[in-house]
Amino acid sequence: MGSSVGMERMGMHKNGLIWNYDVDLWKKNRKAFEKALEEGQKELDQQGGEYMAQGGLEIPLIQPVSMLDRVRDFTICLTLQCLLRLPSLTSDSQWKKNTIAIVGGYFKAWEFHLFSTQSSDEHTKAIDLMREKGEEIVRLWKEQNQGRRVEEEGREGGRESFLGLLHKIHESSTSAPGGWEGTATAAEIRQNTCEMLLAGTDTTSLTLFYSLVLASTHPRLAAMTTPRRSKGERGREVLPESEESGSVEAIKRLFYEAQRLIPVGPVSLREAIVDIPEVKLGSGEHSVRQGDGVIFNIERMNRDPRVYSDPDSFCPDRYIERAKGGGGEPFPLSFGTGSKSCPGRFFAEKEARIYLSSTLSRFSFFTENGEGLEVLKPKWDVANAPSTDLKLWPFPRADVYLTGQSSTGKTTTLEAIRKQFPMIPYVSEVAREVMRERGWTPEDLSRSKEIHLDLQEQLLEKNEAIFRERHAQPFRLIDRSPVDILFYLEKSHMKSERGKEIHKRANALAREVAESPDCLILHFPFRRDTVKRDGVCLMPQEDDERIMEELADKFSLVRLRGPRVTLEAEGGGKREGEGDGWAVGASEEACGPSIDERTKEVLDVIRSRFERPLEGENTKQGGGGSASSLFEKQEEEEVACPETPTVSPSGGARVSSFSVASPERVAETADALAAEEFDEEGMPTDHRGGFSSLSSSPSRSHATKTVLSHLKATPQRGRK
Repeated sequence: MGSSVGMERMGMHKNGLIWNYDVDLWKKNRKAFEKALEEGQKELDQQGGEYMAQGGLEIPLIQPVSMLDRVRDFTICLTLQCLLRLPSLTSDSQWKKNTIAIVGGYFKAWEFHLFSTQSSDEHTKAIDLMREKGEEIVRLWKEQNQGRRVEEEGREGGRESFLGLLHKIHESSTSAPGGWEGTATAAEIRQNTCEMLLAGTDTTSLTLFYSLVLASTHPRLAAMTTPRRSKGERGREVLPESEESGSVEAIKRLFYEAQRLIPVGPVSLREAIVDIPEVKLGSGEHSVRQGDGVIFNIERMNRDPRVYSDPDSFCPDRYIERAKGGGGEPFPLSFGTGSKSCPGRFFAEKEARIYLSSTLSRFSFFTENGEGLEVLKPKWDVANAPSTDLKLWPFPRADVYLTGQSSTGKTTTLEAIRKQFPMIPYVSEVAREVMRERGWTPEDLSRSKEIHLDLQEQLLEKNEAIFRERHAQPFRLIDRSPVDILFYLEKSHMKSERGKEIHKRANALAREVAESPDCLILHFPFRRDTVKRDGVCLMPQEDDERIMEELADKFSLVRLRGPRVTLEAEGGGKREGEGDGWAVGASEEACGPSIDERTKEVLDVIRSRFERPLEGENTKQGGGGSASSLFEKQEEEEVACPETPTVSPSGGARVSSFSVASPERVAETADALAAEEFDEEGMPTDHRGGFSSLSSSPSRSHATKTVLSHLKATPQRGRK
């Protein structure tokens, strides 16, 4: 069906696979495609996993990203690696970018020539570029297999090569591949190569992109398809065939639902091979004669209310019964059916499982204003491509806790981030929610320690539930952590047996949260200028900072910057410094960072912690969370700043965690660490009894403790 003149210009008329009218030749080419795709599937797990491990998961966080470009890079790499057997090209970014653009131009030319006998300089150039790309791939493959006989080169490394299969099918001689030039076989192999490239690069990538767009507008549903990385694996990436990847079928259902809602091929064209006397079409009946062309409206069929309940809604679970072999709603016909169905169906499905399971287990995607497929306005071309590139905002699949004393700006910061990113799930005002549920007032808490203890127990149960359910959740921002519970329990309730039991549970939960690779606790520093006695904190004010600082050290919390303070320097005079606490006797001329500065800082720390793969994190047996990437990232931004030591309640200067004050301070800490003797576990031999060799230097002692506390939480490999 279509213009034979136009298809001849495309190189498809009686050639290749997709639009080949020569049935016998089509069957030969189909055999090569099917065999190559079958062999390629055997390598997909390994090659797809390696791609994701070697950079496929390095996606910039909390900024608009063109995920369509990234998905296309994934599909072209696997096409080159598993089907065309040209792995050297996968590392050539410019070559891939140029090839993807050429494939896009070829699709536009295809649309133009499908029903047209006219010519176009623009489309002629696009066709020529695609032919040149096909010839280049064939040439590179021949150079790679120079001197090998046909029987040998057909199987590379125990796998069938697509180009080798084509050569064996179209030419029965056993001469070397150099005999192709100038023959009909050369044009046939070139066209098949072009079609493998365009099908493997663009069609699957579009459905993967639509899957991510749907995941971005339904983050909780998407999160349920694959869990976050499990706690015990410390960075090991989730692959689709592994036990801890969750339901492989759930990923498959997501991929099918994306195909149903926006099929890449919106129509399917067939030719009747027999006469059909009566066919019901719309309100009437028609006869179809042998040789008639029939266009099936796949997109309309996929939204037929007689077949699908609520057909315009996103509901991957609609296929559960059908997948079990029962009734239920049918899978969409986007891959076609029968003898002319897409030969790459199973290859594409496996690509989808690899990419979506690896990506969705690590990232939550959102759109800026909650837009979805409706803004893409896909055109009914040969491929249902978007008319605009909707950029997605990747966030880590993680829980970020904001912790600190009352009135330190946690909720205010969370609300500011909520205004900027309203699509993100938030867990806020947990304490106030519990108090409302129980009918408590701040006065009740002040009068009765038992009620206050009840509150902490309720908060602990809430936190335990939040932590337990995290694997099936997208990115979440939470303004209450188990460390807050410990803070309020630390002094007043430790004496009672009940208080000790709650403290023990809270301590265990805080340790789990702090060591989990998908959790981050940010410590909001104590600020006297904003702390209010609101009846929640029962401890004397002078104990607040000490207890919180001890907890921050104990659980290696990430300290945010403190207020600007004016310090009384030795020998008179004043100097300004940025502290995460207040010096006793210091002049209290201070103001904390603005809400915009605080919001930016929180987002920057999240990026630093989760954006860069930590050592070993993107390998199958990777290591776990380390602070190194934060130090590296901040070094560029802060190392050139003048020395601004922070201050502790005792007046001793110290370096707070994740803040590089100056090169000299870093050097002092490194020297101090080098002077220590370490045991087999990578800890100082005297770490239980303090840091004796550093006792004369408070700043060195604190910095060393901070560094070692982070190292202690990392695997043995990281500590060494």
